[in-house]
Amino acid sequence: MNSKGFVCLVVSVLLIAVSAAMPINMFAQAQGTTVVLQVNNTVATVNNESITLDVAPYIDETSNRTLVPLRFISESLGYNVTWDAEEKAVRIFNKVDMNTIDDSEEDESTGTSVEYFRSWSTYKYIKLKIGSDVAEICDNYIIGERVEITEVPIEQAPVIKNGRTMLPIRFVAEQMNLKVDWDGKTQKITISSTGEEYVPEAIETALGKIAVPHGNSDVNTENDPGYVKSKHPQNYLMKVGSDGFGYFIDVVVQSAESSEAVLKGSIIGLREDKACFMYTLTNQDDYRYDGTIQVIGEGFVVNYTDAKGEKCSVTFSNK
Repeated sequence: MNSKGFVCLVVSVLLIAVSAAMPINMFAQAQGTTVVLQVNNTVATVNNESITLDVAPYIDETSNRTLVPLRFISESLGYNVTWDAEEKAVRIFNKVDMNTIDDSEEDESTGTSVEYFRSWSTYKYIKLKIGSDVAEICDNYIIGERVEITEVPIEQAPVIKNGRTMLPIRFVAEQMNLKVDWDGKTQKITISSTGEEYVPEAIETALGKIAVPHGNSDVNTENDPGYVKSKHPQNYLMKVGSDGFGYFIDVVVQSAESSEAVLKGSIIGLREDKACFMYTLTNQDDYRYDGTIQVIGEGFVVNYTDAKGEKCSVTFSNK
């Protein structure tokens, strides 16, 4: 295996290891988000839209700190959150930056340029353990890299209440550079962004709109809303999955009788309106690294090389 393949496989394995702790909640970053909660009220507002919480926020009588359900953190503030049942620990990731390296090269057999680039993301990271008054934080967390983790004391430990994990909202929000305001009279908490959030690339935004939770890999296109249809050539279907940290792509071709997998891959690079992905073709074990998916006005264009060595291009519509 060449060094390019080794790097890509290592990154994929590390992403799987991070996400395996628990299915990830994945949502867009909290750009321009304003959240208002009220103690002992299960109704909150996110950008003036009402939502219902699983459990109402409450004030701990000992610490005088407000706790909110974990699900609210992930869904409303746009963070990737994992739950480690063995450690009874919550890990929160907030993407703050992304770097990309261009390793495009020339194909010696054809003399054509092979587009290849890879990206890695930086996160603000928090680890909280149930019942522990010590948190782990890192402002520049990179998956798979050695990073400096700092332990800090917290005034309120996370707890489990009525079967729900409850987190101290002020500590989490302030660690993520969000503004927190408390109205003692109404017992309302207002959380707002500071305008310093990560701005995703165009391809990230487009993929996020069609991505479904990554999991089941069976080719079952019937009544599966996760697949988008091709425009040219017809009879192709594409599914984009996400575990909150990365994207995965499946392409199948339909016939009158059945659906057959064409390729399965994972996206390794994101830049402007285009992504680079490595993939395997059906019934082949060798990884290829020349796959690209580009967002266009009416959808996406997927480029790859088939088993005969021929370049293929399929245009998919938006959902």
